[in-house]
Amino acid sequence: MPSATADGHDGRVRSSVVVGSAVPTRIGIAGARAFYAGPGLDLSPHRNAAATLVVTLDAPFRLCLPDGGGTALGPAASRSAAFVPPGTLHRVRATGPVLFAYLDALSDDVAALAHHRDGDVAVPDLDLDGGVEEVFDALGVRRRAPVDPGLVAAVRRLDVRPQDVPSVAAAAALVGLSPSRFQARFRRAVGVPFRRYRLWRRLAVAITGSAAGQSLTEAAHAAGFAGSAHLSGTFRTMFGLTPSDLLALGATVRSDLPVPHARQADHTATVSGGRSSASVSATVRRAPAGAPAPT
Repeated sequence: MPSATADGHDGRVRSSVVVGSAVPTRIGIAGARAFYAGPGLDLSPHRNAAATLVVTLDAPFRLCLPDGGGTALGPAASRSAAFVPPGTLHRVRATGPVLFAYLDALSDDVAALAHHRDGDVAVPDLDLDGGVEEVFDALGVRRRAPVDPGLVAAVRRLDVRPQDVPSVAAAAALVGLSPSRFQARFRRAVGVPFRRYRLWRRLAVAITGSAAGQSLTEAAHAAGFAGSAHLSGTFRTMFGLTPSDLLALGATVRSDLPVPHARQADHTATVSGGRSSASVSATVRRAPAGAPAPT
């Protein structure tokens, strides 16, 4: 297996969908929590902004992590469950259906999942149509008190409407801290820098927009990206596959995030107006033949 550089792009490792799973593709987003459940994925090396629990729904998956703390990935290990800390370079190859649960750092989901971090675990019966909270409850993750109550106002606004919080200074002002003090506390509580976490939340907005019927270009603009190519490249760096890979799976997306109008959002994500929706539930499918393909 070729090694990967720190940003996960070496020009050789590509993501793909492993065909043959009978598990329907489900994506759920509820505030800072999210999950993917569906066919096995052969992901390119990537770094998630959120701590991630990977659980097999059938056969064990293969996981590569940095070898000896370096930037190159080590050999693959077979797992039935694994905990991947935020910002950690890794690669997952699952030949059977798999669940990715993206955790809420501020509610200390990480501590709640200590028993799932590594090795073989019993896979719970999951109601994948029940929503994010039902999936997390089945995994044994209950809502917990925030690890840093002083950051709640800023982080929760960022979770739901990242376009309202365009900078560290704007976030710090929400909780009455200096930008430098806020940045230090934020990284300690969440596990990644503000800018990286905000990028993850913008991607959640883009997924929500796509589920609400926006094209990839419209969803990209609504989330503050320059266009579909910018969105796709950022998405692949964060998740190891592109939005078009998810479109090809016919994923059903349920999200409680508001959906801004693409026409009202600019490329710096500073616009706070636009249509909002209490929830979005839609099946996102491949673009029709002849439509421009996202890059």
